[in-house]
Amino acid sequence: MQPRTVLAPSFLGLGLAFVSGACVINIPSSQDQMVVDGKRLEHHHEETLELPAWNAAGLTVQCASGDISCAPTDGPSRVIATVYGIRHGDAFLVYEAGVLKAKSLSGEPTALGDLTLYIHGDLPYLAASTGMGDICARGFGVTGALSLRTGMGDVSVSGVNAVGKAHLATGMGDIDVEHVHAGRLTGSSGMGDVSLRDVDTGDSDVSSGLGDIEIDGSAFNILDAKTGLGDVECNTSTYATGHLETGLGTVDR
Repeated sequence: MQPRTVLAPSFLGLGLAFVSGACVINIPSSQDQMVVDGKRLEHHHEETLELPAWNAAGLTVQCASGDISCAPTDGPSRVIATVYGIRHGDAFLVYEAGVLKAKSLSGEPTALGDLTLYIHGDLPYLAASTGMGDICARGFGVTGALSLRTGMGDVSVSGVNAVGKAHLATGMGDIDVEHVHAGRLTGSSGMGDVSLRDVDTGDSDVSSGLGDIEIDGSAFNILDAKTGLGDVECNTSTYATGHLETGLGTVDR
C-alpha cells in the first residue's frame, strides 16, 4: 500500500502534510470540502451509526481532518461523524472487521471529518487518528491497547483505564493526561507541553521536542521523560527507575 499524504492548509495559509494511508487528500482550511486524489468532495453530512456489538478487533478509525471525541454512554454504543463524498447521498458510514470508515455507493473517494464516539462498556481495542484536530477521550475502559494520534492538535485523556499500552502522540499540540491507568504509557509531542496527573502505569516514556513536561501525583515502575527545549518537573510522584532530561531547560525532581 502506498503512503497517503494529507495536505491541510491552516488558517494562515501554510500547507501541512501528514502521511497516513493510500491517497492524497487536500483539506481546505474551511473544511467545507476536501479533495481526494484530485477529486473534490463537495458534499458532506452528519451521520449516526449504532454499534450494537464490538468486533473482537475493537475499533480503528482514521479521520482526514477534524476533532475526535470519545465518551461513555448508558445507551448503545454509537458514532456521529461528518462524512464527505463527491455527490449528495453517495457516502455513508460502515463498521467492518473492527474498522470504522466512510464508503460510497459509486466507489468514488470518501473522507471522514469531525467524529464523536459514544462507548458502552469496555472496548477490546481503540485506535483513533486525525490529520488535523483535537482528540479528547474520557471515562471508559479498554481491555487491550489504546492509540490516539493527531498531526496537529491537542490530545486530552481523563478517567481512562487501558489494560494494554496507551500511546498518545501529536505533531504539534499539547498532551494532557489525568486519572489514567495503563499497562504502559507513551506520549510524544513534536512541539507542545506534556502533562501527567494522577497516572498509574508500569513503564512510561514521555517526550517533547519543544515544550515542558510536568508530572504530578503519579506512580511508575520506569519513568523516562525528556524534552529538547523546555523544563521537566516531577512532583509527588514515585518510580523505581527514572530518567529525566532536557536539552535546554531545568529538571526538577
